[in-house]
Amino acid sequence: MLILPQDEKVSRWTTLQKPDRYRRRQRYLTGHDMPGKLWGGVRSCDDYQLRRVEMRRRVCLVLLIVALVVACGGGESKDQTAPTEEASSGGAVGDSARGEELFNQTTIGSLPGCVTCHSLTPDKVLVGPSLAGVASRAGSRVSGESAEEYLHQSIVNANAFVVDGFSEGVMPAGFGDELSDQQLSDLVAYLLTLK
Repeated sequence: MLILPQDEKVSRWTTLQKPDRYRRRQRYLTGHDMPGKLWGGVRSCDDYQLRRVEMRRRVCLVLLIVALVVACGGGESKDQTAPTEEASSGGAVGDSARGEELFNQTTIGSLPGCVTCHSLTPDKVLVGPSLAGVASRAGSRVSGESAEEYLHQSIVNANAFVVDGFSEGVMPAGFGDELSDQQLSDLVAYLLTLK
C-alpha cells in the first residue's frame, strides 16, 4: 500500500504500483478498476473489502441453492405411514371436493345419483341406507377390507355386501362403467369425510 501526501492527486490505479493480478481480482469482484475508499490521502483497496465482496457472493450462491432445493421439494418423500386417499382399484388420489359435487348430482350418466337414494341425515332412509357416519363404520363392515376398499366395492359392486335390512339388487349396477377411476377415487375420498 502506498501512502501519498494529502495534496498529491492520484488519477490512475497504476500510480499505486499494484500488481496486475491484484487489479484483475478487484475488477472481477467489485466490477470496477478504481481503488477502494479514500482516507486522508491514503487510497486502499485492501483484502478486507475484497474478502467481504467474495463472502457476499458465496452467501448469495448458497442462498440461491437452498431456495432451489426448497422449491423442488428437497428430495423428501412422503411419510409412508400417513393415511392416503387412494382407491383400491386405480390407485388414483381422490379429491373430496370433487367427490362431494359428484355425490350431489341427481344423475350420473344414465343412472340415478347418490343423493337421490342415500341421505346424509342419521337414520333417515330414502331408498338405500343413510350415509351419515359411513366413514367411521365402513372399515368394520367386512373383515379384511379397509374403509376405502369397502366403499369402493360398495359403489362398483353393491351386491357384494348388503347392509342388514336392505334387499339385494336395489342399488343399480353399472357405476363402475359410468365413473372413471378418478371419479371413483373422488367419491370414496368424499365418503371418507362423513364421520
